[in-house]
Amino acid sequence: MTLTDKIKRRETAKMPYYTDVTTTPGPYEPFHISAESHMRKRIGFTLVELLVVIGIIAILIGILIPTLSRARAQANSVWCMSNLRQMGTGISMYAQANKLSLPLYYWNGTASPNGEGATDWAWLILPYMKRGSSGEYTGNDPGGIWAMYKDKDTITGESAAVAGYSGQKVQTYGCHPHLFRFAPGPLNPDMTYTAGNAKPGSQDDGKKPFKISQIRRATEMIMIADAVQLGDGLGVANSWSSHADLWLIQGDGTAWCQNWATLEQAQTTYAKGPDAGFNKDYATTSDMLAAHKSGGAAIDIRFRHLNNRQANALFADGHVGSFTWKRAGLGGSDLQFKNFILDDMRKQDMKFMGQ
Repeated sequence: MTLTDKIKRRETAKMPYYTDVTTTPGPYEPFHISAESHMRKRIGFTLVELLVVIGIIAILIGILIPTLSRARAQANSVWCMSNLRQMGTGISMYAQANKLSLPLYYWNGTASPNGEGATDWAWLILPYMKRGSSGEYTGNDPGGIWAMYKDKDTITGESAAVAGYSGQKVQTYGCHPHLFRFAPGPLNPDMTYTAGNAKPGSQDDGKKPFKISQIRRATEMIMIADAVQLGDGLGVANSWSSHADLWLIQGDGTAWCQNWATLEQAQTTYAKGPDAGFNKDYATTSDMLAAHKSGGAAIDIRFRHLNNRQANALFADGHVGSFTWKRAGLGGSDLQFKNFILDDMRKQDMKFMGQ
C-alpha cells in the first residue's frame, strides 16, 4: 500500500457513514451543513418566542393609546385657551377704541331686507384682528380667523346644510349675557324701535354698553366661555353652531337666585351648588329648552374638554382659566353662581330683561 493510499484510508475512517445511500453522501463524500442552512436555523423563532413578542407589543399599545389620547385631549384644551386669549386681545382693543365699553353680544341691524349692520361680539372684534374686516355679518369672510372661533372638541356640521356654509365656519363660544349687552333693533330716527323688546331712546340697553371699569370681581367674572352647540344654531338642521351669548347660564332649579339674590344668599340656599346642566349638545334649541323646563338643569355652558369634564373661559381681568363639571343637577361650579347673580352689577339696567 502506497503512502497515498494510507492517507486516504485514514481520512475515510474519520468520515460518517449513512445507511441510506440514496439520500446521503457516500463514504468518500464529506458530510457538511451549508452556511445558508445554518443561518436559517439560527435566525428562526419558535412559537413561544413569537407569542411573547406579540404579548409585549400588545401591552405597549395598551399603555400608549390612553396616554396619547390624554395628550391629544390636553392639546385640544390648550388650543382652546389660546383661542380665548386671542379673543381677549381683540376685546381689549375694541374697548380701548370705544371708551372702554364691551361690544354688544348681538345687533339685528337695520330694517333693510339684507340686514345691513347686523353683527355680534365675535364680528365686532374682527377689525382689530384681521385687516379689512367691517365688523358686520355682511363684511368680508373672516377666513383663517374661523379656526379661532371653532373649538376642536366640537361637532362639525354638514357643509351642505346651508348654501355657502362650511362646517368649519361656526362659532362655538358664547359671551356673558349681562356684560355683553343686547340691542334688538331696528332703530328709528325718533329713537324708538319698530320691533324688539328693548326700551326706547337712552333707556335702551344698546345705548349703555357695559364698561370694563364697572366689572367687579373681574378675576371671577366670565366674558367668553365654551358654549353648547345646537344642531339648528344657524336656523337649519345640522349646522351645529352656538348662540352668541350664554343666555341660559343657570339651570331652572336655581334660577330663583337671579336678579335679586346676593352671592351669600345663593350659596346658603343651594349649599350643594348651582344646577350644573346635563353637559350635552342638542339637536335643536327646542330640545334644550324642553330639558331646561322639565326639571331643570339644561344650561348652555359646555364642559367639552378632557373627557367632557372641563370648560375653558376668558375672564374679565384678561386671564384664561377653566372649571369642572361634576355631575348633572345641583353641584355645579361655584363660578356659575358668581356669574349669574347680580349683587354687584347694575341691577337697574337689567330690569328690561323681565327676569
